Amino acid sequence: MTGRELEWSRGDRAKAAAKLMVGWVALLWLLEVVDVASGHALDGLGITPRTPSELIDVIPAAFIHFGFAHVAANSVPLLVMGFLAALGGLRRFAAVCALIIVADGLGVWLIAPA
Repeated sequence: MTGRELEWSRGDRAKAAAKLMVGWVALLWLLEVVDVASGHALDGLGITPRTPSELIDVIPAAFIHFGFAHVAANSVPLLVMGFLAALGGLRRFAAVCALIIVADGLGVWLIAPA
């Protein structure tokens, strides 16, 4: 096989990107259902601004939302932008997600009101 034969077609790449993003958004909805069902036990994974011990929560906070309206408001933009990022390949998608999660979390930690 040549390298060209090993490349994914556009359709295959688009299907994989769509499946990835539908799964990601479904996970966010599932986490919110679990949060509500548990009396908002997952809300403790949110970020408390400028508290050094809370820096560990920068990563899980990216998956926690403040209610169903918050998840709904984020779902369509995440589906679209995530799909476009995933079209570039899994390695690029993972790098973009890691950068966004860390930068966003640190931004919240630094400038959110206490």
